[in-house]
Amino acid sequence: MKRLALGIAAAAALTLLRPLPAAAQKIGYVNSDSVFAHYRGAADIRAEMARAQTAWNQEIAARKATIDSLQRVLDDQQLVISSERRKARQDELRAKRQELETFVREIFDPRGKADQRNRELSKPMVDKIGAAVRTVALENGLQLVVDATAGALVYAAKDLDITRDVIDELEREEGGAAPVLAVIAVYPFKEDGAEAVRKKYGKTLLPYLATALERTRAIRPVPQQQMLQLLRDKGLEQADVSQTRGIELAKILGARYMLISTVAAAAATGQLTITVRIYSVDSNLLVSEEQEIMPDDRTLATACERLAEKIVAKAGQL
Repeated sequence: MKRLALGIAAAAALTLLRPLPAAAQKIGYVNSDSVFAHYRGAADIRAEMARAQTAWNQEIAARKATIDSLQRVLDDQQLVISSERRKARQDELRAKRQELETFVREIFDPRGKADQRNRELSKPMVDKIGAAVRTVALENGLQLVVDATAGALVYAAKDLDITRDVIDELEREEGGAAPVLAVIAVYPFKEDGAEAVRKKYGKTLLPYLATALERTRAIRPVPQQQMLQLLRDKGLEQADVSQTRGIELAKILGARYMLISTVAAAAATGQLTITVRIYSVDSNLLVSEEQEIMPDDRTLATACERLAEKIVAKAGQL
């Protein structure tokens, strides 16, 4: 799913106070991934977008299946039907393909239905976060606030970071401070076997599991963009994360727990096995190993929700 358009940088940039001499101007920055992770309604927004995405993909798959069926019938009857009937069926196929292309563009092109739905769902969150950024900027006499996750910030002193202040402001607006949640580092899945690699099950499962953990509101996963950026920085983007390396990175990320997970797929039967190992970062010990076995890939999101409940339960026992 396309990343929700927080618009923090834009919202913050309009925080222009009365003009000050150039030497007195102050600039701050905010990590929108961290703010987003703390926003209480973020998981619900992602879940709603995921449901919409699933419905659109199902419609696309149904239309493709119709086209494939028409093509097979035409191929089978090429030699036994008249040229007029063959042309009529070819025209029908052409029209169906054109309708499918138009549908896909209407959904996924820039400013298409997916983008519009994303903006509709995100607007209340964008407005609240933008207002919180503006409040903090005004309180600190900042002329400009930039988003540290936008990729343009090369260096900034730590005392210019207002991320924690923005989170605190949001929590005050939402009716008091939210409980401090333990952080968990969710590393990319290892895809075990050719079928799992071919179907890219690991890439599918990672956001499902992270979202399921966040929705429990009992534990907070490290934002995936932050996680993947650290892996890239360490040259581990294409590598499996070992226990030792995972503990090292989890400490950098400020995580109390970490997950090292594997997904295996049986080519003959379609059965999938998801295995997650939960580690305590402080003790460097395996807390628990949990597993979900599914007959096929139609219930991946549900399996991740069950795993999230098990993970939270085990973490709560420590």
